[in-house]
Amino acid sequence: MKLKRSEKVILIASFGAVALSAIVHIAIREWYKPDVRYEECPYYIFGEIAVVSLRINNWGHSDAEETTMTTRFPAPLKAISLDRSNVTYSVLSGGFGKHNVTIRLSDLVPSQEVFVFYSIEYSSNDPIELPSSFVKEITFKGGRGRIGKPAWLYMFIMVVMAIVQVYFIISSIIYIYRRKSRS
Repeated sequence: MKLKRSEKVILIASFGAVALSAIVHIAIREWYKPDVRYEECPYYIFGEIAVVSLRINNWGHSDAEETTMTTRFPAPLKAISLDRSNVTYSVLSGGFGKHNVTIRLSDLVPSQEVFVFYSIEYSSNDPIELPSSFVKEITFKGGRGRIGKPAWLYMFIMVVMAIVQVYFIISSIIYIYRRKSRS
């Protein structure tokens, strides 16, 4: 059975609409979910205390609920503090005087950044090696925390820059062509 041209167009348009609808639904679902990213900062030594910070950022477009962080340190934990007064935490396991601690933060709203400061015992007389990585796991309702900034941000910037470059190249070619045709 041969299809007429109009039937082919209808089939292609139908399959295109289905594919476009699926892509739009996936994009909307990804857009409206939290994207928690973290960065482990270096240790700072103040006499008998070493302080390390953890930067947490919600790059997504919805609240990151029940953000839980599990960390391990080479020495007993002395204190935990946050740089934001509107974010609270609760200790779920481990804690002060222990090497491991698991804490849960209150909800992180979109674009919110929080620094968590951990103080541990440190003796300059008997120095211990302070590892650069102390985070074991970061989870939130619906996902896991990841290191670094989101890739979509870099991809978006690269695509925009490529489009701008193509625009300028085409504009330059048109300008040169018109200039030569006038003379």
